[in-house]
Amino acid sequence: MTFVADTDGESIILGQSSDAPSTAASEYNHLTSTAYTRAWSAEASTYQGGQPTTLEKLYVKLSVAPGVGKSDLIGVRVTGSTVIAVTIAGTDTTGNNVADSQLLVNYDEVDTIFTPTDTPAATIVYWGVVGYIAAAAGWSHKFLGVANAAIGKINDVAIASIGKVKGVA
Repeated sequence: MTFVADTDGESIILGQSSDAPSTAASEYNHLTSTAYTRAWSAEASTYQGGQPTTLEKLYVKLSVAPGVGKSDLIGVRVTGSTVIAVTIAGTDTTGNNVADSQLLVNYDEVDTIFTPTDTPAATIVYWGVVGYIAAAAGWSHKFLGVANAAIGKINDVAIASIGKVKGVA
């Protein structure tokens, strides 16, 4: 699988749990997995964003389907409110939400929530969400301005005279 950005500035944020969350009560986890995966917790497990970032396009996979008549809600929370969520029910093991998005500002706290309904089967949860950092004014989202011929120069060297950048013509 390959992530291909729809818009310059997008990147993918991946996470997964190291254990199955409760099948009876809501639990929380970090948005991202670091060097190790983290267990679910009854306490919020937040971190703060460092710059304005839009979160969007939540994709979720479960290792085991919830079961007939049962469901799991997996969501991204910002400052304690679920802003992007996916409900996976019955025999399904995947789901996505590409409609909702949320702008993180002023060091908002971010985490994930898992909420079971009707005691679903225990499962490991995998998720991915797209993060988008808007370009600063005047930035073209092109490395060193190479794609912006109107500038004409990079570090006072004419673009036309640059044969390769890192081996790429």
